[in-house]
Amino acid sequence: MRNNLKYLFIMLLCFATSTVFAQMFVPVKWSYRAVQEGENFYTLLFTAIIDPGWHVYSHIQPKDAVAVPLTIKFNRGERTQLQGKALEVGKLEKYNDESIGISAYQYSDKLVVRQLIKLKDPASKQITGILSYQTCNDVRCLPAEDIEFIVKLK
Repeated sequence: MRNNLKYLFIMLLCFATSTVFAQMFVPVKWSYRAVQEGENFYTLLFTAIIDPGWHVYSHIQPKDAVAVPLTIKFNRGERTQLQGKALEVGKLEKYNDESIGISAYQYSDKLVVRQLIKLKDPASKQITGILSYQTCNDVRCLPAEDIEFIVKLK
């Protein structure tokens, strides 16, 4: 009986610690959607909701930046044509640390990236690719992250 209780205690302890380690810290939550703008034209919207105290770097950075800029790459074979450049919508913050000689362009709270595309194949049902970004706060930076995305077309 005593061995059974010991075994049960060890199992519960293992289960409790595995659930603690299984939880990942994710200070940025992304969502994606498409808005039809006309025949074969869509605006893709990539929205980041950023936890307080954290920020995401812009896709455009100053020359002295060391931050990993935001990038959105569409999968090869997707029958799309980009129409112009991506537009970031949010409150742009210009960070500058003269003591170490770096600056960065970043967003906090919320960022929306808008990209107009034209479908070469009107039968396309979705757009896929990889969104890469890095997030930091005043104390630390998390490693750059690549997220596969799927944007459904209506």
